[in-house]
Amino acid sequence: MCKDPLRRFAFGITIEDTQLRLWLSNRMLLAVTEPINFFENIDGVILLFYTLGFASKSSAVKELGWDPTVERIRDGEVFQYKFTIRDKVFTMTCELATHGADSMVGCGTRVYEATDAEGKKVAVKNSWREAGHQSEGEILKNILASCEKKLQPDELANAKRHFIGVQLWWDVAINNT
Repeated sequence: MCKDPLRRFAFGITIEDTQLRLWLSNRMLLAVTEPINFFENIDGVILLFYTLGFASKSSAVKELGWDPTVERIRDGEVFQYKFTIRDKVFTMTCELATHGADSMVGCGTRVYEATDAEGKKVAVKNSWREAGHQSEGEILKNILASCEKKLQPDELANAKRHFIGVQLWWDVAINNT
């Protein structure tokens, strides 16, 4: 997940001797099952591999961890990404910061230079946010609303110079979650 912005989560399987474990990793947790003896539970193991191996294309996107709002495209010898945020499409031109995605658990923050549909350069920030936490766009909106109540117009204009403009923000929801 640290190298691929298309991944929301990933499954893994480990086999040691006769013991099999299923792993799930997303930005909030790393979970593992109790080991099962795959010789004694061969029907369950077959079902597991069948389910993971023969998922339909739509199922693979929604249920196997792929983010349907990000598309990998090839530009010559390099890969780029198209991000769809609401009804707007942004094409990544270069990475600005991706070290936030290095940890298995955490926000997985990546920032890209991108272009919008008109070719205007923008920054796109892709980050995993915990449920119940405000987005940066909401926080900025609240700060500026508070400033508007407390500052004179010239003070407000000066204060706004110190904030990055956020055009839009959106939570990716798969199956309404």
